[in-house]
Amino acid sequence: MNAYTYWCDPCKLMVKNIFILQSVSEYYIQHFINVNINTEKGVGIELVEKYHINSYPTYLFINGKVSLFTEV
Repeated sequence: MNAYTYWCDPCKLMVKNIFILQSVSEYYIQHFINVNINTEKGVGIELVEKYHINSYPTYLFINGKVSLFTEV
């Protein structure tokens, strides 16, 4: 999960320069279910609290067997 904010310049650079690289995008597509979450809206606010996100960008690798909304 890519946790970002609209004002985060490093987040924008990752999207513009890294995630578009074929080798990077192929790897992520093959190994993960990819989600971008704006942490200042909707469910993103809950994720900030649950995972104690305090800097950006933050990349979360979450076990698919655990619900995002269930305490572990």
